[in-house]
Amino acid sequence: MRYTIIFDDELNEETVSKLIGDIQLFAKDYSTNEFEIIFTSEGGDVASSKKLLHFVNNSGFDFVFSGIEYISSCAFDMFISLDCKKKLIGVTIATLHLTSCSYSYIGLKNKKSFENFDRDELKKENKQLIAFFKSLNFLSKQEIKDIEEGKDVYINSDRMHKLINND
Repeated sequence: MRYTIIFDDELNEETVSKLIGDIQLFAKDYSTNEFEIIFTSEGGDVASSKKLLHFVNNSGFDFVFSGIEYISSCAFDMFISLDCKKKLIGVTIATLHLTSCSYSYIGLKNKKSFENFDRDELKKENKQLIAFFKSLNFLSKQEIKDIEEGKDVYINSDRMHKLINND
């Protein structure tokens, strides 16, 4: 029997840990490894989205992720990268953009500060993110350019369904 869990929240350490814990608890208490996650998220913390992605792709459980309403930012990146069945329920949209972070002006003045180190790593991560978006082969050149310039790109429901269904 497939158990359904609804996730409608920001991706952060607390919400991702709770979701993973709930899945593990259901698996143990109900002797199941089949789950449907009804998933809505505007994004959140990139590290937390990567933790959930790693768990889903490596847990050995049989997942179906059903996106609904909106799947944005790092939630989109995670959802698209899942190695499980994915589907969309009704109208589901997405927002794509680069990863961002706020830094202390004083910290950035010091060339050897953590802020400068982290900013350089963020630049590398954003280059990888652009390469990921390009690899999906569904964004226009203008949309890629907009993302590179730090703008949001919005994906309507029809395009989301085509992407998920490989149309």
